[in-house]
Amino acid sequence: LRASYPRAWVMPGGKVFGVSAERMWSLDPAGNGSLTVQGVFKGAPSSSATNPLNVGATNGAVMFDIGKVLIAGGNGSYNGEGWPASRLATVIDMNSGTPVLTEQAPMANPRRYSNALVLPDGKVLMTGGTRRGNNNGADAVYAAEIWNPETGAWSTAANAAMYRGYHSTSALLPNGTVLSAGGGTPGP
Repeated sequence: LRASYPRAWVMPGGKVFGVSAERMWSLDPAGNGSLTVQGVFKGAPSSSATNPLNVGATNGAVMFDIGKVLIAGGNGSYNGEGWPASRLATVIDMNSGTPVLTEQAPMANPRRYSNALVLPDGKVLMTGGTRRGNNNGADAVYAAEIWNPETGAWSTAANAAMYRGYHSTSALLPNGTVLSAGGGTPGP
């Protein structure tokens, strides 16, 4: 559907909801495998530095609550473009069966190729990324940010010691700490 790296989650009722590039869609796994377009998620990525959208295959996205997804950062479709990153954050609520989009406060840092994960307290941690394109860390974002779903506000957290961008990962460990690893082309 539209671009690489679709984001997809199982929603209440068992359907799969996804966002690919600027399209939202759903799939009923009990059906014949056909997709239903659920509408446009904002618009296409843009090379414009004026308020880039949090769309495309370069954003961070995570389901933080039942039927609710946070999509933040991004503004790009593929690795080779040098476009500016987005600071925008949007919640998509699928609990009614139809996507309801609610804009959140923007992040302090624009990010492409960041990682999002849900912390044990229900907040969302964004790590890594780059302010523009994928230039192997020349525009790296080191500061992590935490989004609070109760308030919609972001707070700045610890800095990473190393650039984490394209193909990096963050994982919540059993003791509650977060591992941030990998990334870059060709490294680190």
